[in-house]
Amino acid sequence: MTTAFHETALSPSITFAGMKPEDDGITHINISTSGQTALGRKLAHYSVTPFIHPVYGPFRSMEGFWYYIKCERPDDEFRNLCGSRAKAHAKTKRMVWREHFSQIINEANFYRIVQNDDIREAMIASTLPFGYYYLHGPQQLQIHSPISGWLCDGLEEIRRHLKASFPWPPAPVVKFDVTQHWQE
Repeated sequence: MTTAFHETALSPSITFAGMKPEDDGITHINISTSGQTALGRKLAHYSVTPFIHPVYGPFRSMEGFWYYIKCERPDDEFRNLCGSRAKAHAKTKRMVWREHFSQIINEANFYRIVQNDDIREAMIASTLPFGYYYLHGPQQLQIHSPISGWLCDGLEEIRRHLKASFPWPPAPVVKFDVTQHWQE
């Protein structure tokens, strides 16, 4: 198996080099809809895992939330979209860079996890490190996304807080005002 890494600055606290797809569920948990563990599949942003964010409201998936936040003019259609439908809808919109984007996503992951009992309990019971990769093409090249580092670090932080019964975050740290972007 060949491993391909995108050129990106991955967090030094996460080591992806030793993560082999055949060891998913043995040495690590791959955050992917094609992952070998139920927890990895449910943590995937493509999965249908409804949650209510205390600032941004209800969403059926993290993929919908992701594009809602990235959209120049946040579109309520993203609230009900999951997986490839959210991604396809995003291609019809103008996406922009958001300050503190990774923190907004990690906070939303926290709300999604604590509002879905099965995911929360599996997170508390889990001990394996998180990985985020997918297999591409006929040769099944292992691709690590540029977001792998901060996404896995965020999930690990959430897991530590859940295991210690600490609230995280007690209230959203980053509040992106979606209404200000609707004003002409």
